[in-house]
Amino acid sequence: MVIIGGPASQLLAGRVAANLNETLALCDYRTFPDGESYSQIQSELDDDIVIIQSTPTDQDLVYLLQLLDICQGRAVKLVMPYFGYARQDKIFQPGEPMTARAVATALNPFLKEGSVHLVNIHAPSIMIHFHCQAENLDATPLLAERIGGMGLHDPVVISPDKGAMNMARTAAAALSCDCDFLQKTRLSGTEVSMAPQEVAVAGRDVVIFDDMIATGGTMATAITMLRRQGAKRVYLAAVHPVLTGSAVLRLYRSGVEAVLATDTLDKAVSTVSVAPVIARALSEECEHSSEKQKVYIRLVSYYVKCRRNNGSRGRGVGAPFCRQSMTENERPCPSRGCFSPSVLNSDVKTHFLYFLGHPLIMIARVQRSHLSGEVFAPPSKSYTHRAVLIISLGPGGSIKRPLLSADTKATISASQAFGAEIDIHQDVRIKGVADQPKTPEDVINVLNSGTTLRFCSAVAALTDGAVLTGDASIRSRPNGPLLSCLCDLGAQAFSIRNNDKAPLVVRGRMKGGKARLNGGVSSQFLSALLIAAPLAEEDSTIAIEGELKSRPYAEMTMDMLAQAGIRMEAEAQEFIVPGGQSFSLKGYTIPGDFSSASYPMAAAALTGSGVTVKGVLPSRQGDSAIIEILSRMGAEVSWNKEKGELKVMGGELEGVDVDAGRTPDLVPTIAVLGALARGRTTVFNAEHVRHKETDRLHAMAVELSRMGAEIRERPDGLEIDGGKLHGAKVHGYHDHRIVMALAVAGMVAGNTEIDTAESVDVSYPGFFAQMKGLGAEVEII
Repeated sequence: MVIIGGPASQLLAGRVAANLNETLALCDYRTFPDGESYSQIQSELDDDIVIIQSTPTDQDLVYLLQLLDICQGRAVKLVMPYFGYARQDKIFQPGEPMTARAVATALNPFLKEGSVHLVNIHAPSIMIHFHCQAENLDATPLLAERIGGMGLHDPVVISPDKGAMNMARTAAAALSCDCDFLQKTRLSGTEVSMAPQEVAVAGRDVVIFDDMIATGGTMATAITMLRRQGAKRVYLAAVHPVLTGSAVLRLYRSGVEAVLATDTLDKAVSTVSVAPVIARALSEECEHSSEKQKVYIRLVSYYVKCRRNNGSRGRGVGAPFCRQSMTENERPCPSRGCFSPSVLNSDVKTHFLYFLGHPLIMIARVQRSHLSGEVFAPPSKSYTHRAVLIISLGPGGSIKRPLLSADTKATISASQAFGAEIDIHQDVRIKGVADQPKTPEDVINVLNSGTTLRFCSAVAALTDGAVLTGDASIRSRPNGPLLSCLCDLGAQAFSIRNNDKAPLVVRGRMKGGKARLNGGVSSQFLSALLIAAPLAEEDSTIAIEGELKSRPYAEMTMDMLAQAGIRMEAEAQEFIVPGGQSFSLKGYTIPGDFSSASYPMAAAALTGSGVTVKGVLPSRQGDSAIIEILSRMGAEVSWNKEKGELKVMGGELEGVDVDAGRTPDLVPTIAVLGALARGRTTVFNAEHVRHKETDRLHAMAVELSRMGAEIRERPDGLEIDGGKLHGAKVHGYHDHRIVMALAVAGMVAGNTEIDTAESVDVSYPGFFAQMKGLGAEVEII
């Protein structure tokens, strides 16, 4: 069996393939400049084909037709988790089409020998228009099972109308509770009342079940009225999260406790997968319709090399899987036997899809190198984040020499969601919100930027509310201390999954008050609160519990806020911020980034080379400690502070002890230095480094061990006995700092391949090009 995932259902297709232990096909989907769609299945097909594609848009329907056309002559099992146009199943006015029938009619010629599987289709009568075996799968029990594990108090299941009572009854039976439907009563020409027909909801947890949510308007009204009628908490469960516009915000503003939906459509609230139901249906169909022996191929990670139309690397999905057996805990294997398509036509805009958290696009091959020359340190990512947000909150201004990377662009996008108007040229020009951020109209996607998530969660508490989420890495990072403080200061802030991790919901407005912050996880929490607190109604006092890790970053925030005219009292463990202030920062020039500068500096020190790094002026950056660390290890380092020039001359290095409490981003660099220095290097006070894009302590211990290092992982750091390294294939963990540190190691070890090399774009987009400019033997393959 070959499973083909359409562009609207790639994650779900991957999950179904994993459930069945079957092959996921490599597919290429593009949009041409004139808007036309293009599809290509690049894997070999057998006679047993499954196509999984939802059709929320017209383009998705065209992609489905193209996939079916490619598979003509084969018995295709079509899975349409979400059937677009399902609500156009009747003709109400003369001259109208029955579009649901038209869609089925268009699909029928490709399904003569096949079958179709739908999931909770809005109107089951549509199934009669298919001329093949058709099945309507029910995801209600999956939603009920998830709801049942949430500790409900005396629950009652409510259907939004009488027509959806079948779904409500199924859910109620699974939860062993009452069910009812909302009876609508028109009070006037413009006012409608809703209430359960028979069951009282006062003091009880209510769960509304429906097949789909579009704008969320009706649901928001129902939630508000159920809360007024005394419901303790109101949950919303839906199979199809269409969620157009600001639907998610509308629902959470109405007071819903949580929104749960399936992954028939991939949205932030899609936390319940229908893959088990689909896999079971496909398996049963195979058992009943064929005696052919199946070939099971284990689903493992894969690697794709491709290019976008601008020549930069793209993202891919569905490359043939490595066939060798792997244990559950093994990392993905960067096998050269995996797919490597040729460069695509540069005139075509290409959209590659990624799957299962492994968008492994670029592999960097690094050989032994000798470096010389000059390089400019990229602008500071940390300063750019802060400048964008602080200037956006005020009347506006400009940012000179900003870092335009994936992370900082996420903050720019989020600032625009709060109402700022931002133009990007050589400088960034901003028309700010004048101390009045607006409520975002849609979910804020921070991509891979933890700084954006934390800072903008606090800013969201100055609006009527927002929902924030990001990629798989972001959805694994803790935010509990920040959420707790926002609640203490008057807002409502919580995790949709109730685990302190994104997606996060912030609603209500912070008023001020007193909050206690655990300082041991991230200084980003404090910086976020310091940025938002000046616009609260009342004064805010933030008391730090324990040691504040990465304190220089908080000091950086305070310096920039002072330049913006913000007053505060800062002591070692307490910060007092008066409310009702105004931001006035109108311009800022971004200094060079010491975190990024550490890589060419370390490379020079380890390869016995001479390198000058320019653009590194004195600032609050704690990672300027790399100068002192390299000097202690034996490298020759001179810093012209007026010119912002650092000269590093390599030599024989000695191991040292490093307290990483204030400099977490240097830990990967220090680990590589220690692995090649003489004697022992100990990194301590670094437990918070485990909460970055990945667990950096573990990642460096594992990957340097692969290269031959004597390295031991400790709860709060690393213990490294220096020696020699040899080349190896190593994993970059989609973490920009891990990749760059391992590249430095490869310049000494040689014959080193590092996957997920594209992640350097997060903070140092020109890293590999600049290293090549210094003489490094680096090739992107």
